[in-house]
Amino acid sequence: MAPKHGKVSFKQVSGKLQEGRCAGKTVKGTLVLYKPNKGYKGEDVFKVGFTMDMYVSGSAKIRNVVDKYVITVK
Repeated sequence: MAPKHGKVSFKQVSGKLQEGRCAGKTVKGTLVLYKPNKGYKGEDVFKVGFTMDMYVSGSAKIRNVVDKYVITVK
């Protein structure tokens, strides 16, 4: 679902994990960028979906994930 009052773009980034068992390891990720239409103020909503491979008990599974973002532009 696209935002009604702006645009969403994606950027591939990499960085080192700061915590946990894998602290210090470099990982790749996707940055979600929202840019409101010029002059717009108020709430906007959009959803981002992706597919992720999961390896559980020696078998590969695919998990579909959808995250909803609610943005307040001031």
